[in-house]
Amino acid sequence: LIDLAVATHQNRLDSQILNTNTARSEQIQSKAKYDNQITLNQTTEADAALGVELADLEREMFVDDKYGTHQLEVEAIKRLIEDAKNQILQAQATLELKKNEKRGIESLFKLGYAGKSEFDRVRLDFLQAENQYAAQMNKLRTQLATLKKKETYEHRMQLLRLRGGVATSKRNLVQVRRDNESLLAQAKAASEAADATLIKEQERLKRYHKQVEKCKIYAPQDGMVAYAVSDSPWLTISRFCWAISPLYRLSDTWFKPALPHRGRHPHAMHRPGLARPLFRRPLVFPPAGFACRFRRPAR
Repeated sequence: LIDLAVATHQNRLDSQILNTNTARSEQIQSKAKYDNQITLNQTTEADAALGVELADLEREMFVDDKYGTHQLEVEAIKRLIEDAKNQILQAQATLELKKNEKRGIESLFKLGYAGKSEFDRVRLDFLQAENQYAAQMNKLRTQLATLKKKETYEHRMQLLRLRGGVATSKRNLVQVRRDNESLLAQAKAASEAADATLIKEQERLKRYHKQVEKCKIYAPQDGMVAYAVSDSPWLTISRFCWAISPLYRLSDTWFKPALPHRGRHPHAMHRPGLARPLFRRPLVFPPAGFACRFRRPAR
């Protein structure tokens, strides 16, 4: 019977249990990150695709000749121009009316039939009518300039901006897809690495369990080591056993020679109860010796 030191193996087993639990935790986190990356990729790609559709729809809405944004804005300006023209006609009529009234009052004032206050009032009304007419003319010119700017410059600028937005959104979609592929590949690689690491750690854990179980080794016959874990020829402290290494060999002179009788082995035919003193040096411990007593051969 050989008892190997179990402390070192047990310490390695305890450390391996912690390493295996850590690897299992990392494997679970990597798998969750990989699944989350798949969902995140779907979300970002759908958002980028939606941006492309919205940019293209905004461009189509702008260039529509009948119901487009630009056409509606132009029509709104044209309506303001028509309103300004109507107000100009109204201001022009009011001005003519005030002008005739002013002439009449001036004639009556010269004849002495109108007072100074009434003459001043009609002059003030005439000046206000002139100012109103001039304001409506300025408003009309402003609206005409706005219409020309809208149809000439703002239309081209906005169209270029919208076309650039469509192209940018398409490039962004391509970039999002490439980024998603890269991130997904990284997450997948990390998950596979975590799976492989967990498998290796579990295999190592099983091997350490077996090593701890094999710390007590029973020889199949006296003086023989049963298991081999190293190529070292010597069995020493902190060294693994050598394959089929004899611990000690007894000479045949210690046994009484006899022929086989009734199926018994010759080594088993010594005198019962005989205990011979011995001092021998084991084969696997050349530097040391030990005292022992031989009682009977192993069966």
